[in-house]
Amino acid sequence: MDDSQVIKYVYADSTNRDSNLYPAGNAYTLYLTNPIKSIYRIDLVAAKVPNTMFNVTNGTNFISLGSTLVSILPGYYSATGLASALMNSSGNMVTIDFLRDQGQYIFSNATSVTITALTTEAQKTLGITQVTLKPASGVFANDPVYGTQNIATSSHIIDLSVNEYVFLDIQEFRTTSVLDAKKLVNGTTEGSSIRSSFGMIPMDVPGGVIKNYKETSDYKQYVEYDYPIVKLDRLTIRWIDKNGQLLNFNGFENNAFTLRFKCVFVKPDPPPPPLLNVELDRIVDALKHAPPPPKPPPETKAWGRWVILVLVISFIVIYVGYVRVLKPLQEKMNQMTAAPPPRPHQMKLY
Repeated sequence: MDDSQVIKYVYADSTNRDSNLYPAGNAYTLYLTNPIKSIYRIDLVAAKVPNTMFNVTNGTNFISLGSTLVSILPGYYSATGLASALMNSSGNMVTIDFLRDQGQYIFSNATSVTITALTTEAQKTLGITQVTLKPASGVFANDPVYGTQNIATSSHIIDLSVNEYVFLDIQEFRTTSVLDAKKLVNGTTEGSSIRSSFGMIPMDVPGGVIKNYKETSDYKQYVEYDYPIVKLDRLTIRWIDKNGQLLNFNGFENNAFTLRFKCVFVKPDPPPPPLLNVELDRIVDALKHAPPPPKPPPETKAWGRWVILVLVISFIVIYVGYVRVLKPLQEKMNQMTAAPPPRPHQMKLY
């Protein structure tokens, strides 16, 4: 891979997993065809996640109508779909209609019956704990459909949602910049969480529909690192819910996402030149930076041969002249100027 390309993209698809090691699409490991180095930022560009998590995971003995137990199949039910399933399973013992404008169910029958939600999922999806059908009153008294029936409505708005968000957890990208918010129990937050997960996908599509997340139409999600990831060669992937538990895609195990990596590129040093060139470069560089040679001392002019010969002859001539002429002349002058010697004493004869 060309490391000089500072932006790289990775497409990860659950269908490329080893299905023998990872039979479900909620947890698997994929290996990059080429490692990516010096990563300082990772963006979630796009993702495809199926909204196939069931809002009814256990439909056995879901509700009771009087003494009759009613069961339904697990599924990701819509409001009308859940009503139809309960009516069919009970043999239409009661009629269940969805009041769309109120977000509640209305239960009706010619005779009074007590309806009990036997599971937590039944209470959540039907909006009841236990209700007893009674003769219509209030706004329903003159209603042509319900006026002559025994009725009851949900005590609170139904909730068919499973996961408002699902979370993409990639082990190699975990960071302290992603936090969770929980209630405190004995001074600490309750239960597991999605802390340190990488991406959050809003599941704003109906059950059974694939959510297509895009950073341009949803929102940008990225993680930056103060110290770059030195090398990445795999992705260890988990899809989890808000409690940190693995999602159950219920057989539709196809999911995918695209990541954008921003990397730091450090240009490598050029290869060393051949040894001969290195030596020549050193010599040339030494010559370029060598100090200038010192200035030679001023030359002293040597006397020539003829000058020496003339000096010798002159010396001889002067010496001879001194000995033959000057010295005798000096002696004669000295004699002339000197006082005459005293006469010797003469003896007188008397």
